[in-house]
Amino acid sequence: MKKIKELNIVVKKLIHTHAHFDHIGRSSEISVATNATLHLHKGDQFLYDMLPQQGQFFGQKVGTPRPLDAHLQDGETFSFEDPEIKNFMTTLHTPGHTPGSCCFYSEYFDTPQLFAGDTLFQQSIGRTDLPGGDSRLIIKSIKERLLVLPDETKVIAGHGPATVIYQEKKHNPFLC
Repeated sequence: MKKIKELNIVVKKLIHTHAHFDHIGRSSEISVATNATLHLHKGDQFLYDMLPQQGQFFGQKVGTPRPLDAHLQDGETFSFEDPEIKNFMTTLHTPGHTPGSCCFYSEYFDTPQLFAGDTLFQQSIGRTDLPGGDSRLIIKSIKERLLVLPDETKVIAGHGPATVIYQEKKHNPFLC
């Protein structure tokens, strides 16, 4: 919240890659403070509803989630109010880490960008041992939805350093 105020940013939507507590634990609080809407894929509704229990499992206090405003759809695009910036980002449903995991792809930047959440990491993939995880499905999602993106696409992961699609095609031991 401090950074949002400091930069005088107007937050309209909070779009989530998935519903694990470490990614959305403060979303309701931010949504209320900024009047932003909450968006999550319907496949993760059960995890969202269990947010306080997720926090407890990991020894973290997480508030009660407020109702979602909308479910993300595969292929859904996001734009800014500026008419020059249409289809800024596209939703890619990439189940496996969770049933509703999504990545967000943008060609708006000089180099295409992929906000991968916990689906793809530098030389690794998201864990699949938590409720709803599926190791076969995450590999399928990555190969069919992410590795087909331009080789130069910068991957911004939910944890750890950034990478590029080309490097993951060549060096990721989970995908080779």
